[in-house]
Amino acid sequence: MIFCPLKGGLETEALARLCVIQPDRPFGSQRKEKMEQNNMSGADMRLLSIPEACERLGIGRYAIYQNISKRKLKSIKIGRRRLVSNRAIVEFVNESEA
Repeated sequence: MIFCPLKGGLETEALARLCVIQPDRPFGSQRKEKMEQNNMSGADMRLLSIPEACERLGIGRYAIYQNISKRKLKSIKIGRRRLVSNRAIVEFVNESEA
């Protein structure tokens, strides 16, 4: 048994491995600095719903879903919701202009 400070008690070795803080995984301000190094702002990270993406692109829901199914517009699914990032919208517009 090993003491795990995050759990506050004794744990098996398998669980103790989960308690080790990984140095390559950024926390708090380190995460913000890493985002800035990657030129990602909070606006790039924001996820938009399909109606918000429609409004931003000026196209209809059907066109959004069509472009998602053709893999022209990247999206993610969280639970039952389909979301599109600001970065995906910018990439979509840039690819459409080319």
